[in-house]
Amino acid sequence: MITTMMTERILFIDCFSGASGDMLLGAFLDLGFPAEMLRATLKPFGLDTTFRLQIEKAARHGIGGCQLSFPLIAGEQAAIPHRTFADICHLIESAPIEPVVKSLSIKIFALLAEAESRVHQIALEKVHFHEVGSIDSLADILGIAAAVEWCGADRILAPAIPLGTGLTTCQHGHLPVPVPAVVALLQGVPVRQTAIPAELVTPTGAAVLKSIVDEFEPSGRLTWTIDAVGYGVGSRNLAQQPNLLRLMLGSRTMGHQVEESSYASETVVGLETSIDDMTPEQISYLQGKLFAAGALDVVVQQVMMKKNRPGITLQVLAMPSDESPLIGCLFRHSSTLGIKKMPITRYVLERSQQTVTTALGPVRVKTGCDQTGAMFTVKPEFDDLAALADKHDLTLSAVEAQVMNSLAESSAEQQRAQPVNCSQPSGQS
Repeated sequence: MITTMMTERILFIDCFSGASGDMLLGAFLDLGFPAEMLRATLKPFGLDTTFRLQIEKAARHGIGGCQLSFPLIAGEQAAIPHRTFADICHLIESAPIEPVVKSLSIKIFALLAEAESRVHQIALEKVHFHEVGSIDSLADILGIAAAVEWCGADRILAPAIPLGTGLTTCQHGHLPVPVPAVVALLQGVPVRQTAIPAELVTPTGAAVLKSIVDEFEPSGRLTWTIDAVGYGVGSRNLAQQPNLLRLMLGSRTMGHQVEESSYASETVVGLETSIDDMTPEQISYLQGKLFAAGALDVVVQQVMMKKNRPGITLQVLAMPSDESPLIGCLFRHSSTLGIKKMPITRYVLERSQQTVTTALGPVRVKTGCDQTGAMFTVKPEFDDLAALADKHDLTLSAVEAQVMNSLAESSAEQQRAQPVNCSQPSGQS
């Protein structure tokens, strides 16, 4: 057994007074997220032409933090349209920002659109964003997506989300707190009811938390080191408690005991999504795009989805460095609204390729060995087998049998003379 040490970066979202987009983004700025990075993210969306970024220091119940707002530039109110979900996606996709920021922003807006669709019982494409599609929420969501990427957390945690009570006023009139969209968004998420007569959680805050939090009410005792703390200040001044959201960023080091193995291993990323509204031709095109974007493997499986609809589950295997472009590719070229991510450890044989001379002609051969040099697999290239079959007017199976016999004889001679060399690099299989 050997012990390996791993450091895990943790972000804890302490939403003890609820959550809104401006509180979350303010807390990230107070945590250390550079304001210039936020400005660069928002510049393509009208910063300094349609709206301004205003960052202020404020306090609630004696605790200081960061409060931000996005006031409109005079005369620009009439220029802000009501946008559909498709409008929002096009606006974000066409902007010159990081693909991972685009993907997370669209994911958050997709959750908001689904919630509005369910609450108002209208088709997703007919959902129009009013308060949610305003400059404030667009800027909050884009800024939060950029800040999440900046902090580099491996794991994001949060407690049960507190909910207020009473009524609130919006474009739909008087609505109960929490508003219907928040209730729809937080289905399946741990919440706790409070007696505070205020809207503690906004739809934007709920959508962000549901999109980025890996675990609510984390089980077990968490021992970790806090490196930085940031407070986001809410617009209301609650009498009962400070209207703040606290972010804590830190890390923990864990030791894992694993058996020593003669097989090489590596960590890859698994991306998975289920789709029920794409044609086989579209799926085939998507597979090609995924391989072009760096996928190691793409597997399509037939599944039965909700409402007894036949669909497919798409599983993509990738190196961590290719995760972001592949997520962007899935969102851009498929109809999915969400993607699961799983860290995967895979064991691999050391692969090499060499050309072997046989009685029928030269054949390229792939071999797979463990770290001791022991050979486990021998595989002739199919294209070479097919070319020899055509050349000698033989069946493919007959050529393969002769080639494998030649390889077996050659391998026996090599093993008597020297170990098989599997150290040559090879291409992706």
